[in-house]
Amino acid sequence: MPAFDLLNKLEDLLIAVQKEKLHPGEETYVKHLIYLIEGELEQIKAKHHLTSYNAKIFSERISKSFFWVNRDIFNNEDSELERSISEIDYQYWLLVYLLTHFNELYKQQCNLFEIIDRFIDFHKERSLTFADIAITASGATRCKTNLRFAISSLKEMGLVKLYEKEEKEKSWMLTYLGFFTAASICIKPDPRRNDPMFSGISDFHVSRVFKLDHWLLERMIKLGDHEFFKHILDVVSEDVLDFKELHKGHEIFAEYTAFVRELGARKIDKPKQVREFDELKEFLAMLESEKRLNEYMTELSDKFNSDAFVERLLKQ
Repeated sequence: MPAFDLLNKLEDLLIAVQKEKLHPGEETYVKHLIYLIEGELEQIKAKHHLTSYNAKIFSERISKSFFWVNRDIFNNEDSELERSISEIDYQYWLLVYLLTHFNELYKQQCNLFEIIDRFIDFHKERSLTFADIAITASGATRCKTNLRFAISSLKEMGLVKLYEKEEKEKSWMLTYLGFFTAASICIKPDPRRNDPMFSGISDFHVSRVFKLDHWLLERMIKLGDHEFFKHILDVVSEDVLDFKELHKGHEIFAEYTAFVRELGARKIDKPKQVREFDELKEFLAMLESEKRLNEYMTELSDKFNSDAFVERLLKQ
């Protein structure tokens, strides 16, 4: 398609979509024009080896980010800033999002893909850049892929359990461990990421233990301290029912983190003999069997008011 023909097609498209509603014939014509235009754009990208981007995820921040650059002061050259948010970086912010949007996500029984789309919509103006919406060689959008990996890792580490429509029993987005870890972040955040409810995702790559953000594990270790857990519980307790397992929370966190530390030590000492995620899965099943934490989450899921929780924190 010659350049002037492409411009004509674009003009025809803009004229055609001025109406509020298209009748079937007009709709077919518009789809035809879009197909021709997109086909020409694909040829341009192929010719110049240009990356494709998911334009369905649009924000002013993403649009402006194409012009953000890394400057090499020695070679006097500029290059596009192409660092995307990693799967480990997402974990901290995902936990907070799942807690602060708990009621809306739980009541609507959102699946994995719906949660990811809502999280992206929440953060596209706060955090995302063009690097995050790039289409990878597999045809997936990079931020969606990294978010799926992040949620999968949180699930493997026992902090998240997603709703599955085929399951007959109830399923929650946050486990007992995930709920109190997320609540503690909102109440006592990482100083480097000190506004987790409303700020953008910080521009640094965190270290990890197994598949978990190292700071999150350190926070879970801290929740094993009786006084610290009690402080978090005092803030949360206005939004939950009295429950027999509440006062044992620090013991549950202490037991979990002791197991992870011991597992990590064995992994370093004899890496070929340790099946870390199989062992972790077995441990979490045992912890659930002994502590019956799902019973608590059933009660909490029906009673917790995430909007009231956020509003109360904002007033402090």
